[in-house]
This record gives sequence, structure tokens and C-alpha cells, in this order.
Amino acid sequence: MGSQVQAKDGNYSKLLKKYLQPSSGAIANTRLVREKLYEILADFTHPNTVQISQELRFKDDLGLDSLDMVEVIMICEKDFFTNLPDLEWTKSSTVMDLENLILKSIGR
Repeated sequence: MGSQVQAKDGNYSKLLKKYLQPSSGAIANTRLVREKLYEILADFTHPNTVQISQELRFKDDLGLDSLDMVEVIMICEKDFFTNLPDLEWTKSSTVMDLENLILKSIGR
């Protein structure tokens, strides 16, 4: 296994710019996207109530309503330097769905 990629200050923007380049490895990109997505989603859940995982559903498991999802998408678009089409992200019902959409949108 490769070394874990972390930012000392918790700000992933510089790391994301570096690791989301076409020359970066797909495994590092996937791990970095997943870690950042989990961090974003954790900010929308009550502390210590849910451990974020790919199988969780936004509404049923995380308790996110449509307004929360719009905010999550806006943050994802900003943090991952991409645009997530409304017709696609509104079909996302699980964390894995959104992760795959982000990876697709950044060319992974």
C-alpha cells in the first residue's frame, strides 16, 4: 500500500489540485475523493451518530433533505473543481453514487 495522503491543516484544496491531475494514479485519486467526500458529509450529520460509508443513503441514513443535498453538491463542485450536472446528481441516492459521479466528472 502507498502512503496515506493528508493535509496538516485539514485543507485538501492544494492536494486535490495535485492529485486530481491526469498523471496522478487512479487509486490515490479515488482515496482522496472518498476521504474529502466523507469529510463534507460528516459536516452535515450530528457528531458521533453516523460513520460515513459508501452504502449509506442520503435521506434515510444520513437524514439529508433536498436543501442539504444542494449544499453538499455546491461544496463538492467547489472542492473538486468540477461541475456536477443536476440531472445526474439528483439520481444519486447513496454516498457511493455521488463518489462515482465525482470521479466520472473529474475523468477517473
